[in-house]
Amino acid sequence: MSVKREKNGYAARNRSIELDLTFADFATVAATNGLAATLNLGGVLPTGAVIDSHALLVSAYFTGGGATSVSLQVGATGILGDLVSAHNLFSTTTLNKWIPATTPGTQAIGPAFAGLQLVATITPDGAHQLRNLTAGAAKIRIYYSVPDSSN
Repeated sequence: MSVKREKNGYAARNRSIELDLTFADFATVAATNGLAATLNLGGVLPTGAVIDSHALLVSAYFTGGGATSVSLQVGATGILGDLVSAHNLFSTTTLNKWIPATTPGTQAIGPAFAGLQLVATITPDGAHQLRNLTAGAAKIRIYYSVPDSSN
């Protein structure tokens, strides 16, 4: 797993946070069926930040260990699912192409997450464990801007 924060666009006001996930990231998750893992997406968003968009790149489906689904939620600490409510990483229809989440949340864009820690929660089906996955790789990218307060 790696996290990247970069400056894009003009006057360093547009930014993105990216999280790389692989099945190996879950090797130490407790051996409990259906147990989710929650990972931070970079640091806390700046005050005044506005989510502009988000995208997913799945390069290998999350499979193995008998799992029949692996879902992704993206939100903020204590507010799961608001950016992406339940994107299935097990059978995503498009591989190796940046796509919008198939199930955007109720607050998929806007200022609702300013000053909060963004998190990604990955959940297997209720009868299987994340630690038993044998394949899977994805990237999550969140684009946000911080309005220039000097205007």
